[in-house]
Amino acid sequence: MRNLHKALVSSNLNYLIKVSTPISMDIIPKPFPPSAATFNASWNSTISGILDFLKNYVLNKEVERVFISLVQKTRSN
Repeated sequence: MRNLHKALVSSNLNYLIKVSTPISMDIIPKPFPPSAATFNASWNSTISGILDFLKNYVLNKEVERVFISLVQKTRSN
C-alpha cells in the first residue's frame, strides 16, 4: 500500500486514481453483537499495518475509531 501510494504521488496521480482495500468479513469471526466483535487474531499484524497507513488518509474518523477499537480489543483478549 505504501509503495503504491508513493508511486501515485511521484506521478502526481494520487488525486486521480483511487485505491481501495477490500477485506473479507471472515476477518471478524463473530460480528454480532457489534459491541462484542473482535478481529481474528491471526490478522492482527495485517490489520495494524493497514490501519497505520490509512490513519493519515481516512476521512471518516468514526470508521477508523471503530476499527482501532476492535484491534485493541482483540489484542487484549
